Amino acid sequence: MTVSVIFDAPQIQVNNSSTGIQLSQVILPYSIRNSEKFDQYLGGKMTLTQSDGIGLTDNTKDWERLGLAKIKKMVADAEIYVPDPITEAPEEPSASPAEVQAITTSESTTEEQPHE
Repeated sequence: MTVSVIFDAPQIQVNNSSTGIQLSQVILPYSIRNSEKFDQYLGGKMTLTQSDGIGLTDNTKDWERLGLAKIKKMVADAEIYVPDPITEAPEEPSASPAEVQAITTSESTTEEQPHE
């Protein structure tokens, strides 16, 4: 199976520091698509920070290269998680009509009668 990674327009955030403007983060929307069944895809947004190696002199292709490396690492480090099956508690047996009548009768005898 061949997949394609498609990046959309990045959003940047800068900070003003004592040494000038610094690129603090790049938000990079992406989608990973199955080339054989293009309607099957996975997507999201990834945040690249200075620890990922971004800089003010980078261009969009640099960010896409860093983003692709980060996606590959996330996938390689992923663990398969299978949740425990949900077990349903056994249902309590429903009350028989005689029990319902007994409960209704006892409730009606304990209610106060209106005073006239």
